[in-house]
Amino acid sequence: MHQVKDERITEEELWKRFHHIPSVQVMIDSRRMKFLAKVARSQRLAPTRQMLIAYVDNPRPRGRPIISCKASMVESLQRFGKYNGLHIDDKGSLKFWYVEARNDPFWGNCLERFKRQDPDDKVPPERPAHPECSDEEEDHHRYNTRSSAQPPPPPPQSRTKMSNDEAKAFFQLFNNARDFLEKITSGEQDACKQQQETTTYDSTESYYQE
Repeated sequence: MHQVKDERITEEELWKRFHHIPSVQVMIDSRRMKFLAKVARSQRLAPTRQMLIAYVDNPRPRGRPIISCKASMVESLQRFGKYNGLHIDDKGSLKFWYVEARNDPFWGNCLERFKRQDPDDKVPPERPAHPECSDEEEDHHRYNTRSSAQPPPPPPQSRTKMSNDEAKAFFQLFNNARDFLEKITSGEQDACKQQQETTTYDSTESYYQE
């Protein structure tokens, strides 16, 4: 506050230093939307783009933080979409904004309009028609249903490196070997028991003869 008093910083000078932004929240949202657009237009194997559809297949512990990166990004998306006539659900699903973010001219017009926050500008930019999605975009759209369902378990061959027939033959051989070992063990036990009985009988007979 001493700088305001000593240097006589006026409101006009303050707005000039911040480039006449309507609010700090608008600036934060604008930078987040610019970042999302760059991620959506990046290469398919880029780590940042892969993180758009990544999820942890593990239940969260009870309770949650006050805010998270995903929640804050979704809130910015909803404010940005509401101002530009885009409906964004509570989950920030890709199908509501992904194709638009890849359209550089349309997303750029939305960004400029959002930064200005002109009260007289009440007509949002015209939303372009969706082109036929490529395979990589179709993968992103399928995430909305895939993420809500538990992923299927991996097939057996991914663990054993064997086909179903090979695994069946292997376990049949394993069971045969186990049965053979059980027979041998059981025969040895019977022979040992019989020998003990014979020894006991001979000892008893020799005792009575004496």
